[in-house]
Amino acid sequence: MAHNETSRRLTWLVLGILWGAYLVVMYRTGALQRCYQTSPYFYFTGAAGVLLVLLSAKAALAILRRPASACTCEACHGAHEAPAVVHWSWWADAKAHLVLGLVLMPLMVGVLVPSRGLNALAALRRGGASDPQDILDTFRAERRKFVEMEGQYKKLTLLEVLDHVYAHGDTPVSTLGFVTAVDRTRGDLFQVTRFKMTCCAADAVPISLHVRWADASRLQRDTWVRVHGTARRETLDGRRTVVITAEGPVQEIAAPASPYM
Repeated sequence: MAHNETSRRLTWLVLGILWGAYLVVMYRTGALQRCYQTSPYFYFTGAAGVLLVLLSAKAALAILRRPASACTCEACHGAHEAPAVVHWSWWADAKAHLVLGLVLMPLMVGVLVPSRGLNALAALRRGGASDPQDILDTFRAERRKFVEMEGQYKKLTLLEVLDHVYAHGDTPVSTLGFVTAVDRTRGDLFQVTRFKMTCCAADAVPISLHVRWADASRLQRDTWVRVHGTARRETLDGRRTVVITAEGPVQEIAAPASPYM
């Protein structure tokens, strides 16, 4: 029984080392920041991974270095001449394997499935936010004190575009996001989106704006684009929203290192 208990403990400690190593690798490669968490939370996750590796390795080494204890009782005389075979009940054995599988499965998925940020499908499932007044009110309390310029255009995130249009009216802007929908009926209108993340991908909220461009039908969903144009409030399908009228071609770009706002 003691031998079996030691094996089980070592199995869980090895699993702890693997989980810790996975978190450290995700942190070192930038996948945590790029796909799952925002600053400063990914620092805590990376530190937790290091701590998990160190504690699990220390405990495993302590078990491996522990001298085997010899049983001297008369009842066990001769019982250790051959390795003992422990017969668990089928239910106890099934529960142990089930719990181990539940802990191991997300680790295997994380290793085998490439990390990627939230995309157009996630934005559509969570509902596009063309006029997120509650999010905008929170954002205004912490917005930047200066605005970067890109030529004659203000270099803004989609949420900053909303803020400037609401506060100042028509605004020349340069912004980027990924395409979530193309209006095939109009032919010159598409929707661009970025996620506003507070803590992690689980609480990310999509911020979407419409862009008017003559060649909108050429764009593919999930393509990252940079738009230069004038943002203004318009009425589309009976709803007041913000529309950017592109001035010049919409540029297809690679996904940024930090896709979230």
